[in-house]
Amino acid sequence: MEYYTLIIFFRFFLRYIIMCTSAEKIKAFVIDWLLSQYEGIIIGNEVMYGSSRKVVDLLAIVDNKTIAIEIKSAADKLSRLPEQIAEYNKVFDKVMVIAAAPHIEDILRILPKGTGLYSLENEKISKIAQMLVNHNQDKLELLNSISSAYLKKLYPQYRDFNANKIRLLL
Repeated sequence: MEYYTLIIFFRFFLRYIIMCTSAEKIKAFVIDWLLSQYEGIIIGNEVMYGSSRKVVDLLAIVDNKTIAIEIKSAADKLSRLPEQIAEYNKVFDKVMVIAAAPHIEDILRILPKGTGLYSLENEKISKIAQMLVNHNQDKLELLNSISSAYLKKLYPQYRDFNANKIRLLL
């Protein structure tokens, strides 16, 4: 019985390693592509944002605009994508989805106007839908995206307060 359990664990572990490696390879490829497309770009990986403390795959800053980048591999499910895009639109100037080619048709059906869509196929990224600047950010969500350490540095008179109290005072 122990041998059978060990084989199941090994199969699960191997699938996990392959999946992580594939996701990381895709993310590395996307970062290389972004660096080649935008001069002076700043890129953050797995950045937390907003009051719900959710995480965006990649955050790019280009020409003083923030871009939330969601990456969907062929193995990913799309069920959370509409909510993810809605949350990104509360905080970021632009939203970009980079998806494996098999997902493109399904994403086009649910993609809000102004969200950029790029197809990833055979190590090539192609634009499908243009990103537009979002002018409807939620200012409170923006404020909740700023770390308490930064707020305390910016407002030393509030250094003894927690982040929520500082945000209320601002």
